Amino acid sequence: MSIGGLSSLLITLPAGLLVDRISPKLMLVTGLLVASIATGVFALSTTLANYTMSWFIKGLGDGLALATYGVLIRRVASPSKMASLTAMFMMTYNIAGIVEPVLANTLIQWFNWRVYVLVNSSLVALVLVASILFLDTGANPNPDDTNKNKLDKKHHDKTNPSSMLNVLANPLQWTGIGAMFTLFLSRMVLGQWAKIYLSNSLGQDNYISMGFDGFINMAALGANFFIAYLSDRAIVGLDKPSLVNYRFKMLMILGIVYTVGLHLFSFQANQQSSWLFFILIACLIGLGMSGSALHQSLLIYDLDPMNPGIWSAINMFAITGSSILAGYPISSMADSYGWQQTYIGLEMLCIGAVALTFLVTKYYVNKIKQD
Repeated sequence: MSIGGLSSLLITLPAGLLVDRISPKLMLVTGLLVASIATGVFALSTTLANYTMSWFIKGLGDGLALATYGVLIRRVASPSKMASLTAMFMMTYNIAGIVEPVLANTLIQWFNWRVYVLVNSSLVALVLVASILFLDTGANPNPDDTNKNKLDKKHHDKTNPSSMLNVLANPLQWTGIGAMFTLFLSRMVLGQWAKIYLSNSLGQDNYISMGFDGFINMAALGANFFIAYLSDRAIVGLDKPSLVNYRFKMLMILGIVYTVGLHLFSFQANQQSSWLFFILIACLIGLGMSGSALHQSLLIYDLDPMNPGIWSAINMFAITGSSILAGYPISSMADSYGWQQTYIGLEMLCIGAVALTFLVTKYYVNKIKQD
């Protein structure tokens, strides 16, 4: 199955470049069509070569489709709805993670795995038809993007917006992506390894060890819409520098909330800790992670509405990189130094990321306001 993830990763940067230059609806429809057909072929295949090739192509379709979501949200949403729609999209990942295992087990038990894969292909086809019929990207509810944004004026003044050296010379974008890379790294480590640490090192029972990550996801689900609701109302009347300053402040505040949860997990959790204490930690981590990810997703478009696709692709690359590091490299570190020391090290990285974000943001946003 990793072949699909590999192909999706390979198409990420090209898709990010492409979505800034062609119709995002066309790219979405193309990606969904490719993914639906490839999934159906996979279900009907009988040889390893066909399985591998169809799943590789399916990953390409997934990458094309996913690259469009942020651009499409900005096309169809007014500024007062951006955070809510982004949060709704992000929540689909959590919901899918809950529904998919139930659907898979039910269909495989009643029928077989091929029926389950064919149902997936049909669901993608259904989304494809709905996108063709109901997705309207003709009107841009954000006309101010091309004339009010001081933060990306240098891009708008260019006659050739494809000059990547100028596009990538944006320290605020890199700061936000770097902060999210650090937070996601520790979150991925918690998702993959916390259950082992809780059961083997802290001697917690299976309910807490196996349910801890689920508590984090439930807290993230609950926090997403609440944070988005507050965000949509807080940005009313803000100019672009003030809007970016607000986003970075929220990113830092929620990053601190996340780091506090990680600190409690690293230093305070022990064999005598109650399940209520672990729920508190899960709530802090879920709230901080979901809120930080939401504001970082919105920052990409607030900072550079002319080239959001490439920045989304770079952000996705950073997240993918954190998931890779969270596997064998982190487990090797834990084998050498212990899991508690590893989590403490991750906490130090998060503190450094928040501090660096504060310093960079303070300098560049103030500089932009003065200009």
